[in-house]
Amino acid sequence: MAQILRRSPDVQTLELKLDFDSLRMSQKGSISGEIWLELGDKSFPEQHWSDLPTAVTAALLGAALRLKDATSAAKEEVWFLDGPYYAVLEQAQALAWLVSLQNLDGFLFVKSNVDGPASFASIRAGAASLVSECAARSWEHPDIPVLIALLDASA
Repeated sequence: MAQILRRSPDVQTLELKLDFDSLRMSQKGSISGEIWLELGDKSFPEQHWSDLPTAVTAALLGAALRLKDATSAAKEEVWFLDGPYYAVLEQAQALAWLVSLQNLDGFLFVKSNVDGPASFASIRAGAASLVSECAARSWEHPDIPVLIALLDASA
């Protein structure tokens, strides 16, 4: 029988947001588009942030996978590539992560405990959708096989 995990109403989910309508491939093969994180009512770095979504998503999914599989305290940093913004993900408890969203100057946008399994599921779903979107456009990029391998490892 499957176990149903109930989230406490005060525990949030870190959500990966991607705008597929904004995706573009440059003549040199770089994929750009809008990617951001949402934690409660906070969008980070900001809603519709323009960056390199395949690279950021691969870094985020890799960090989330390592955190999910960690047997002891773990800490991961994930950087956005356009600007001095990064997320710190830490294993707080078995099913909870401590997430800090900040910039290089030390400004802390938000720090909160999140539901680890729900946050992992959001990141994984975003990565799977991004891979599907790139495949539908017949795009090839070095980050796509990395994302596929991470998705396979997290299945």
